[in-house]
Amino acid sequence: MTLDLEPGVHRIDEADYHADPCKTPSASSSLLKIISSQSPQHAWMAHPRLNPAYEEQREGKFDVGSAAHAMILGDVARIEVVNEDSWRKAVAKDAKERIYAAGGIPLLTKQFDEASEMAAAVPVQLSQHDLGNFLAGTEPQVTIVFEEDPGLLGRVLLDWHCPEPETAVIWGDLKTTTDTANPAGVYRRLAGTGADMQAAWYLRALTAAYGPNPDRRFVFLMVETTPPYALSVVEFSSTAMHIANRKLDLALRLWQKCLKADQWPGYTRRVVELEPPPWEISAMEEREEQRNADRKDGIDEMRDRMLAWQAPQDLSGAV
Repeated sequence: MTLDLEPGVHRIDEADYHADPCKTPSASSSLLKIISSQSPQHAWMAHPRLNPAYEEQREGKFDVGSAAHAMILGDVARIEVVNEDSWRKAVAKDAKERIYAAGGIPLLTKQFDEASEMAAAVPVQLSQHDLGNFLAGTEPQVTIVFEEDPGLLGRVLLDWHCPEPETAVIWGDLKTTTDTANPAGVYRRLAGTGADMQAAWYLRALTAAYGPNPDRRFVFLMVETTPPYALSVVEFSSTAMHIANRKLDLALRLWQKCLKADQWPGYTRRVVELEPPPWEISAMEEREEQRNADRKDGIDEMRDRMLAWQAPQDLSGAV
């Protein structure tokens, strides 16, 4: 059942958000990322209002990270502890399914302790960060519905909502990672998951809801899921955001056309000629240059390899 939400700021359950609570099917950053990286057909499959067979997928391996995420943001009502040692017992399995069905996050006692330890490490580290603890005083899980173009609705689910939002500067998204949070290693991973498009989309939503603010920033709070639960705060450069907005515009135009025509094509029907990437061309050229240099120096790579293969073996120590 949809909530028929109009443009504005709303406090709704996360499950209602993901079900798309708007009057007409709306665009989210995850949907636009799918259109950009895959096709409208994939976006149709992933949209609960368009695909009648849509089912939300839950994976237990993410529960500890999801619980720590909720604890860090102060959204602990969804967490329910199951007092068992493992999920193997029938009573534990039944409890997990019941909690999932209610939109909650099931945790074993040891998992709860792990998530709590991780969550406790974050404000300590943020208090020593240049930005300070920008999560203090914020409200978790607030939805903004906005009109990107006349009749074209978009939605975002903010991890944290700032007090005095018109003048607030630090907005963003919390991402827990089993990999490193070292800023030197996160660009490829973030951009590869479309986080650049997410940042650009969320800034559009904030502008629609609260007006322009030249100082407004959208950062990613990256927190490792293993001790010492190190964190970093990163944001995309102006160049990266320019590219992200161009990707958004292309995806939005395609989304709008597909929605109007109710046609959701997959990949192109044409045969596509595949070009080697620049690095492969460079590698081949380097190999050829090395081979030519070896020939000038009288080095025959194939002859040397054949001699090595055909060399007699020392079998004196064999029994």
